[in-house]
Amino acid sequence: MFSQFHKNVFWSDPDQHAIDAVRAHVAERGVDPVLGLMRRPVTRSRREELPVKIIARGLTASVVAVLAATTMAQPSFAGSTAGAPSIPAAHQSVERLDSTQTLSGVGARVPFAEYQAEDARTNGTVLGPDRAYGTLAAEAVGRRAVRLQGAGKYVEFTLKRPANAVNVRYSIPDSADGAGLDSSLSVVVGGRAIQSLPVTSRYSWYYGVYPWTNTPADGGRRQLYDDSRVMLGKTLPAGTRVRLQVGAADTAPWYVIDVADFELVAPPVAQPAGSLSVLDLGADPTGRKDSSDAIQAALDQARRPAGRSGFRAARSQSPGT
Repeated sequence: MFSQFHKNVFWSDPDQHAIDAVRAHVAERGVDPVLGLMRRPVTRSRREELPVKIIARGLTASVVAVLAATTMAQPSFAGSTAGAPSIPAAHQSVERLDSTQTLSGVGARVPFAEYQAEDARTNGTVLGPDRAYGTLAAEAVGRRAVRLQGAGKYVEFTLKRPANAVNVRYSIPDSADGAGLDSSLSVVVGGRAIQSLPVTSRYSWYYGVYPWTNTPADGGRRQLYDDSRVMLGKTLPAGTRVRLQVGAADTAPWYVIDVADFELVAPPVAQPAGSLSVLDLGADPTGRKDSSDAIQAALDQARRPAGRSGFRAARSQSPGT
């Protein structure tokens, strides 16, 4: 089993340089950094996923070590390092993580703050953890999410920094015919709804096998989640409690919330002089209609000398997403 460990390390947020650094660390030392920290036996054909933090060459990163016993069962060390290869103290750099911990200096620099629904205040139902294929918990970040079913159910986030916009990763059930279900979810601050978040199942449920269908009878559901975003109408200060709540006008049978990203968004940039707008050429600002022709027309015109094309503030969607 131990010889298989090295090829079964996968990055939760892929960064090839980071992956190479960890592999080099293991190759140079000839040791497994998780030995002695496994808590359950690994039996034949069983996979255990252990969230861990590895520090290699000054690098801190969140990884998932997938330990697979495919040839013969091996006992874990069950809290003891007896019988395990000796690991120098300087290299014993693994610790367990939970979804409330943050790794500084890891990943891309982003302008938003991300909040896990399962770590927020809620009167809904926390799903997971689960790793079964096709379940909402298994497809969620951290393998957990929050289900809101019925009027008054909510998940409440406390802002760490000011924000005037939010992007929510969510799921609602598909319609029986696979054509899609449209609904909304209330954004509530201080007991008052300040915005309505549009949600839909049109782009998050696929069935059958590749290239997939929109027919539920084909089985094999996949994808499950979509993202929706909305401007909040004002800047909310740090410490504000923001609820995603099922209101009277929110009619989906249930909502599952994975994460919410709150951001302080700058105003739209003014259209430069001499440029083209895709809206002037027929693009749909609601994002509901295919605007490919209008966008292509703007690009074609922009290819002319001194031409430029651009997008004014509008909603958009990509085919197949």
